[in-house]
Amino acid sequence: SRPAVANFMRLLELPESIKGMLSSGAISMGHGRALLGLAPDVAAMERVARKAAGSGLSVRQIEDAIGRIRKPRGKGGARKRTAGGAEARMLEHQLQRLLGTRVRVRDAKGKGTIEIAYSSLDELDRILDILGMNH
Repeated sequence: SRPAVANFMRLLELPESIKGMLSSGAISMGHGRALLGLAPDVAAMERVARKAAGSGLSVRQIEDAIGRIRKPRGKGGARKRTAGGAEARMLEHQLQRLLGTRVRVRDAKGKGTIEIAYSSLDELDRILDILGMNH
């Protein structure tokens, strides 16, 4: 399928050391896609990949770690999670699988936003095609 091919193509952007971990089965493709969220910081990508391989961390645990690395908690306090947080996380995972890219769902008392990440105009076109928004 087109999203599967796009996911494989995105994995080619990983550093060689992490591609080797994928090839050997030390980490999964899901781990690899999540690690792309740290690009272009190769050192951070390799550090998290080694931790995932050594500790058997799930893709969700890797995504959480990446979120903490990218947006450390500071003066603004902890990120808010509402009662709908579990549903929002489930929706995030479903949308990420469908679209083949990082998606964030932010929910606060039944209102919120959906962020869909893309790294190029070609990827944006691919996402728009999946959403049926051909232009």
